[in-house]
Amino acid sequence: MTDLEVHLKVQDLHSYLLTLPKAILERVYTNAACCLMVFREVPEIGRHFMMRMAYISQPLPISLILSWVKPHKEGEANTAINRMLNLRIMCTVKIQGSQEKGVEINEQFNDNLKLIFSGRNLQLTKTELLGADKHGKGLEELEVYADERWKTILSFMVTPEKMQKEVNSDLVEILVHSGLMHRASESHLPTITPGGFQFLLMNETRQVWFFMLQYLRSCDQRNMDLVELLTFIFQLSISTVGSDYSTEDMSDTQLRFLQHLREFGLVYQRKRKSRRFYPTRMAIDLISGSKDENPQGRNRGYLLVETNFRVTAYTNSHLTTNILSLFLQILYRFPTMVVGIISRQSIHEALVNSITSSQIISFLRANAHPAMLKKSPIVPATVEHQIILWEKERDRLSCNEGVLYNNFETGQDFEILKDFAEKNGLLIWASSTSKTMVVTKDGHDEVRRYWKRNKPH
Repeated sequence: MTDLEVHLKVQDLHSYLLTLPKAILERVYTNAACCLMVFREVPEIGRHFMMRMAYISQPLPISLILSWVKPHKEGEANTAINRMLNLRIMCTVKIQGSQEKGVEINEQFNDNLKLIFSGRNLQLTKTELLGADKHGKGLEELEVYADERWKTILSFMVTPEKMQKEVNSDLVEILVHSGLMHRASESHLPTITPGGFQFLLMNETRQVWFFMLQYLRSCDQRNMDLVELLTFIFQLSISTVGSDYSTEDMSDTQLRFLQHLREFGLVYQRKRKSRRFYPTRMAIDLISGSKDENPQGRNRGYLLVETNFRVTAYTNSHLTTNILSLFLQILYRFPTMVVGIISRQSIHEALVNSITSSQIISFLRANAHPAMLKKSPIVPATVEHQIILWEKERDRLSCNEGVLYNNFETGQDFEILKDFAEKNGLLIWASSTSKTMVVTKDGHDEVRRYWKRNKPH
């Protein structure tokens, strides 16, 4: 796949868990908070099955479980059962005295499931013993902090030369490892890749989830235990924004991870050695980012798109302006507003960077001004359709490597070789008028050998 064909794919939590070895999953399931998050990933019908089976100490035939649902729901039920088997939270067993296979819940998972059902507190350690925090942060302050930290990362991707002092080497390595940036050599600053351009157009929760996936995949390079990292992430996901939590019971790996999360904006900790920290909204929303959801009530819409392709952005952010310039021709910049236009040229430049029409349209919708949200469709149909048509223009031509054959002595020689190449699927293009033909690069040797055997002497 070439750089121009890159399409950034983001695994959801379920797909990511399926990539983990059995031994890792078994360790993950020793923690109740992890079990809760995995339980939430199971389809609703599967959760009902587990709630019924949790207190039954013997395997059940699959036919019996399917009898709990109406016939038209059997397909959905089978899908849920297969999903639980794939995640190893259920396993198949042989039932004595029966030819039919049965299933039961993973023993360790089931023990933690009972703790969840009994209302056991699964959150991180609170800070009652530390007393009140005189430097505590409110919800708005945490929101500003998280927003600033995350925008620092995005700004570094767009203008690394201006932001290099604001990010640490670990963060840069994650960006390079994930394919969002590319470094020509150790002495060069990394530059954004086509995948990085696509990343910038994702909604924030999706960005954070993708970024954390790359962090987890490279944890071995930092000698960090994956299970400890996953456990901490899942515990953060069920914590409360605005509440402070203690670092007392955290392992060395988790304390190191905490400092990285602090850099990313997922937690606030006043000083590195502070014994308490505050999860931010980004940490709570982390798992929801795996589902390609844009949390309701968080739309900070600032874009007005008109039927004449004019776009007005109410923003004073240089980062936002740089992102808009990926697919807009910027016309005017004011202190609190940017005006641009969607043009054929600006869309083609975006397409060269592997940004697709659907990503541009999704971005316009996700950041639409409240005044646009009252309309249907949110983005004018004429604008949507034209962006798609401009993308399709690129599909009219395709590039293929080939070898040119010309200067044939007679038309008969040309026709003999052309017929052979065409018959064997090696011909790309031919013109009888100019006695010229192009064959595939891979087929060149075969065509040449044929011509040596059959050309007139």
